[in-house]
Amino acid sequence: MTIEEWNDTRMWVDEYIQYLDETDRQKETLEPKTELEILLEKCADDLYSYSKRIEPGITNDIRMLANVTSGNLLGNVDLETGLVNPSHVLKEKSSIKRKIIDDSDAYEGDYLLASKNIRDAVRYTVIYEDDKYIESVDNFLHMLEEMGYYDIEVKNNWGTPVCQGINVKLKHKEGNFFEIQFHTPYGHHVKEECTRKLYRVIRDEDADSRLKFLANKLRKILQSSVKAPVGAIEYQFVSNVKRR
Repeated sequence: MTIEEWNDTRMWVDEYIQYLDETDRQKETLEPKTELEILLEKCADDLYSYSKRIEPGITNDIRMLANVTSGNLLGNVDLETGLVNPSHVLKEKSSIKRKIIDDSDAYEGDYLLASKNIRDAVRYTVIYEDDKYIESVDNFLHMLEEMGYYDIEVKNNWGTPVCQGINVKLKHKEGNFFEIQFHTPYGHHVKEECTRKLYRVIRDEDADSRLKFLANKLRKILQSSVKAPVGAIEYQFVSNVKRR
C-alpha cells in the first residue's frame, strides 16, 4: 500500500466515523426512552461510577510498576506532580452501553448480567521497546501477582489475525476485573492511528459490504506489518502462585 492510497483510505474512514458519531448523538436524543433503554442507562451509569471509584488505587499500582519495569504507561504527565495520568483509563459511558448491548446476547438479553461481566471498564496500556518486551511484561505480571492481584488471564495475540500484543484481564483486591494491554511502540501506533477506526466500520451492521471488505483487508495488511519481538509468539504466563 502506498502513502497516497493510505491517505485516501483515511479520508473515507474519517468521514464514515463522523457519520457514525452523528448517528449515535441523534439516537441519544430520541424521546421517550423505553423501560429497556432506561435499564441500559442505569447499568452503564452504575458500572461507570463503580469503575471511577476503584480506578485511583489501581492506577497508583500500575503507574509504579510501569516505572519499575521501564515501561511507558500511556497517558499524560502532570506538570505539578510529575506523575503519568493514564489516558482513556475509564471506558466511556457510550462505549459501556454498546458493550452491554453486544454482550447481552450471551446472557439471554439480560443487560444487568451483561454489565456485571464487563471486564475492561478500567483499562491501561503499557508500551515496551521490542528488545525488552517479553522480559518486561513477565516481570510486570509477576509483581502484580505478588501485590495481591489475582485470576490473571493472559491472551497472547502475537502471531494471530487480530491486534498484535498481549491483553491481560485480572482482578483487583475488591474482586472486579480490569484490563492491561501490552504493546510495542510500532504495534501501538498501528492500533491507535490505523486500525481502530477500521474496526468501527467492520462492526457497523449498517455499513456497506464493500466498505466492510475493504476495511477488513486494510486491517489485515496493517496488522501484518507489526513484527513480533523475540519470544513473543511463544510466551505463556506461568503463575508463581500455582508453583507454590
